[in-house]
Amino acid sequence: MHVHAVRPFMRWFILAATFILLGACLGGGTATAPTLPVLTITPLPQPAREPGYLPQFTEELPVLAALERSGMRVELIGGSKFEGMLGSMHRARVFIGTIGDERVGADVLFLDAPVVDVRVCSSSGSAPGFTKFTITVNGAPGSSGEGSQAMYFATGDRFFVMTSDARLRNALFKELGLQVPPC
Repeated sequence: MHVHAVRPFMRWFILAATFILLGACLGGGTATAPTLPVLTITPLPQPAREPGYLPQFTEELPVLAALERSGMRVELIGGSKFEGMLGSMHRARVFIGTIGDERVGADVLFLDAPVVDVRVCSSSGSAPGFTKFTITVNGAPGSSGEGSQAMYFATGDRFFVMTSDARLRNALFKELGLQVPPC
């Protein structure tokens, strides 16, 4: 058989095989392809920043994720007024939002290096219903405060947390590897 005679036969064979396969796939009817459900992903609204030009720290992301998993809807990330709470200045943020209808928040200090021997002691305040707290670092005064709400603290190698909501402290406690500082 000559090479040029084989080519037309091969073309005919390939064309016939293609039509047979198409017929088998379509089944001779007008089958419709199954439809898949359409998933729409709505991005979660990002918390506002106050002030608007507030730089974002990479350490905010695990804190934000832990707070949201705790059920908190974080609405605002702001500059914390407690940067010097441990006796020296640290980068810090306040996370404010809601759990259900309840307003909650947490101040978080971002530690570039572990702060050793952090102690937090609470006692009765100057008026009924008030609680006083004192923070010491390596035996030196860090800060103190007094208020009508109980305050919850947690510390670790990279974070120090202060909040008036035990649920937030507990969520950050688990997710960020924190512990309750001793008195």
